[in-house]
Amino acid sequence: MQLQKSNGKHSIGFEPEEVMELIGSLIDRKINTYKIEFMQHWEADHNFDAEAITKKIKQLSEKKEKMQLHFKQAKENSQALDFHTLIKILI
Repeated sequence: MQLQKSNGKHSIGFEPEEVMELIGSLIDRKINTYKIEFMQHWEADHNFDAEAITKKIKQLSEKKEKMQLHFKQAKENSQALDFHTLIKILI
C-alpha cells in the first residue's frame, strides 16, 4: 500500500491482491449479515420464506467469484488495475 498526493488530495495505492482482499472481505461481511438475518427469521418461524435472502446470498457469492476471476485474469495477463472508490458520508 502506498500513500500518494496529487492535486492537494491524498490517495492510497493498493496492490491488486490487496484490492481483491478488501472487496472480498466486504462481500463476505454482507453475506454473513444475510446469514444472520436468515437464522433470526428461521428461529422465529421455521417455515418462513427464505427465497429473498437465499437469492441475495447467491448473487453476492456469484459476484465474488466473478471478481476473483477478473483479478486472476488481470494478474495472469500482467494487466494494470486502477481501483477508485469514493466514500461519502452525509449528515
